[in-house]
Amino acid sequence: MGDFTMAEFADIWEALLSMEGIDRKYHAGEMLYSQGDAHTGLFLIKTGIVKNSIFLKNGTEKSILIYEAPCVMGETAVIDQNTAINTTIAVTDTEAHILSPDRALEYIEAHPRAMKMLLRIYASKMRSVQVQAEITCYTIREKLARFLINAREFGLFLNNPSKMVIVTHEQLASFLGVSRPRITSMLNAFEHEGLIKKRSKGIEVLNMEGLYEILGE
Repeated sequence: MGDFTMAEFADIWEALLSMEGIDRKYHAGEMLYSQGDAHTGLFLIKTGIVKNSIFLKNGTEKSILIYEAPCVMGETAVIDQNTAINTTIAVTDTEAHILSPDRALEYIEAHPRAMKMLLRIYASKMRSVQVQAEITCYTIREKLARFLINAREFGLFLNNPSKMVIVTHEQLASFLGVSRPRITSMLNAFEHEGLIKKRSKGIEVLNMEGLYEILGE
């Protein structure tokens, strides 16, 4: 399966946006909903960039994924009618259309393509969790290579036609569990080797074969 984008489900996206709900604007750094919140609803992110994080007991934030609009958040709690499993935070100024859990679930149950869309979204997010579990014993170089490969192949941290991996050094450090200076140093090394090109908005992957070679694949 290739990259997942909302364009494949444009009809479902437009139908959900047209439903009665709440339109809200969030400033960068503002929380859309928090881990453990009940009845959060389905968040249709119309503009901006958001991230899903889990906060550990000691207050440490662990970034799970970052997505650029258009995207959907809060689908797990809507489908299983339970509390939010993570915290969603606006990375940039963000606009969202929020459907109540009951209204969203009613539509999803009546429209198989809507359920398919949410399953594709959920699967993409699970890829992100799988990456973090897989790289536990990797070197920093291997962690970064695996992250970039999965970003391009499965759409993690990627939801735009330019194929740019939209992520800051700080966010990448949080996701991979290493310090920001070490991430910056490794990105510089990757760029010097012709594997990537650092852009103002993120990272452009230039040499997928070279990334695979780092992993011995």
